[in-house]
Amino acid sequence: MKNEEILNALTSHEFDLETLTKKSETIEVIDDEIKEIAKNLEIAMKITRAEGISAAQIGIHKKIIAYRSLSDDIGILINPEIINKKGIQCEKEGCLSFPHIFGKVYRSKEIRVKGLNLNGEEVFVKAQNRIAAVLLHELDHLNGDLFLEKINGRIEDPYGQKRIYDAIKKKLEKGSER
Repeated sequence: MKNEEILNALTSHEFDLETLTKKSETIEVIDDEIKEIAKNLEIAMKITRAEGISAAQIGIHKKIIAYRSLSDDIGILINPEIINKKGIQCEKEGCLSFPHIFGKVYRSKEIRVKGLNLNGEEVFVKAQNRIAAVLLHELDHLNGDLFLEKINGRIEDPYGQKRIYDAIKKKLEKGSER
């Protein structure tokens, strides 16, 4: 994908609750398609200066995320899963899929995540504080969970964007009642 196509994929799924609440599939084989997805996630992070992104946010329901490390490098995790959590923190979060909306979310302060790298090798990532929150946020995306449902207290929404989320959610809930 070209930069423009990646941005279009990202923005076309903003507030797309049907896509964003769908669970992602485990990746069985790390082939050229998966490596291309990883490359596109890295490009999306560079363009947007995001701290993390999941494939689900560009409409691909595969378990793969990209995240920014403390040294500003971009890491890729395939089939990530939490193997340990410690402590608790409550930090302000935002999301590329819900622009301009922020709120405080309780997350584990320290985590250990197991996954695969692009060579299919098992890797472990130990993260604390902000990086732990970013990884947990992205893992939520893989499970179809949204940070908006986890905000504790006041929601910062200077442009009134949450009304879009609320309207879509209400519409989806009405559709499932039929």
